[in-house]
Amino acid sequence: MRIFEIMKKKKLKGEVIFQFKVDREGQIAVVNILQSLDPKLDEEIIRVVKASPSWKPAVQNQRNVVAWMRQSLNFK
Repeated sequence: MRIFEIMKKKKLKGEVIFQFKVDREGQIAVVNILQSLDPKLDEEIIRVVKASPSWKPAVQNQRNVVAWMRQSLNFK
């Protein structure tokens, strides 16, 4: 199911917070749900984030480093 189908079917409202790790090559390595509305919605968010294109890796002292990103999605 897609995110909007899940939201409409279950009439969910609120905020989902998730974090993900971007490795030194810019790939998504880990996705964690920190605040959930529904397990099916969590699965779909994880699927979409993992399927996203490569990210530009974080740089520290002119070297690529691992970075954690935190994101929230609000559903009304």
